[in-house]
Amino acid sequence: MSVKKILIVCSYSRTSSEIASFCERAFGELGLSAGVFFFHPYRYSSRLGRRIFGPLEYRIAKWKLLSGIRGFSPDLVLVVKGDELLPETVAEIRERFRIPVADWWIDDPGFIGVSSGLSPAYDIFFTNDPDSVPVHRSGGCRFARFLTFACSPAAHRAVELTKEEADRYGCDIIFVGLLTPDRVKTLEALKDFKLKIWSLPVVREYLPGTGEVTRKELSPDSPLYPLITGRELWGGELAKAYSAAKIVLNIHSHGKSDPNMRVFEATACGAFLLTEDRSGLKDVFDVGRELVCFRGLEELRERARYYLANESERKSIARQGQARAYRDHTYVHRMKELLGYVEEFGKEGRAAGNPRDRGLS
Repeated sequence: MSVKKILIVCSYSRTSSEIASFCERAFGELGLSAGVFFFHPYRYSSRLGRRIFGPLEYRIAKWKLLSGIRGFSPDLVLVVKGDELLPETVAEIRERFRIPVADWWIDDPGFIGVSSGLSPAYDIFFTNDPDSVPVHRSGGCRFARFLTFACSPAAHRAVELTKEEADRYGCDIIFVGLLTPDRVKTLEALKDFKLKIWSLPVVREYLPGTGEVTRKELSPDSPLYPLITGRELWGGELAKAYSAAKIVLNIHSHGKSDPNMRVFEATACGAFLLTEDRSGLKDVFDVGRELVCFRGLEELRERARYYLANESERKSIARQGQARAYRDHTYVHRMKELLGYVEEFGKEGRAAGNPRDRGLS
């Protein structure tokens, strides 16, 4: 196939930029040339007045993006999420450079109201949620595919801890992530365990279909308040915390099928993962052997008690989960899958005689 250079476009948000860097590294390991372009169109106008200054700043950011594409001369543009990239800009990239533009959306189905409005603009649209694929197709996206998350062994690995690090991060159960009403309810069921919550004391609620998020401070009277560290974890510090905990707890923020990033990253760190059940988990891990699921709060408490008391079984599951993550779910695996879909898209385009798809011939 002819895709040898990929430009990855992302925002400055922590999650998008981390995924972009993992993709860049994976493409490099596959022998391809990849670069990352940060697209941040409202960096200053969000503070100065987006309604007044936003359009001007967007035009400047778009000019820089188009110049970056021209200078890098990629065979494929891959956008990570791209919620601030207007559909008309995507169309301009497609027409001006005659190359396919793909999006890897990472927030379905919680923000399906936003993503379904963007997906028809792209040649290829990858969603993290299998149940969202038909929504995108029915909305006019002709090539939508499910692409789940992955791990990066260079970042997600078991870490040998110093005594100081073991004391700082060690706990029976750890949760890392933003707080939502459902997560607060679930975590409260474990308030009598040795639980550590790496998060800000802010509860976010996602408003379905709007892309809006409400925020309110967690009440100081909450039983969780003394268990919250007051900050989040990323990168090497995240790997240390996962390595120090006996159980990593995963609570999804939305959806019914999609595994989230924590599933792949925690197992890759050699951690024992106790995760809220999702139908898609059985497709990526051997449930019960490589990770453990819970359904409901009582089962959560029962399984937490059981695996805290059975160290050898807990460690065996953690080892097998890490082996599976490295064997099948690295970003190299995922980028191979992505490139396979790009090739499929190119074949479909050539068969249909679509001139825009000639770049993949």
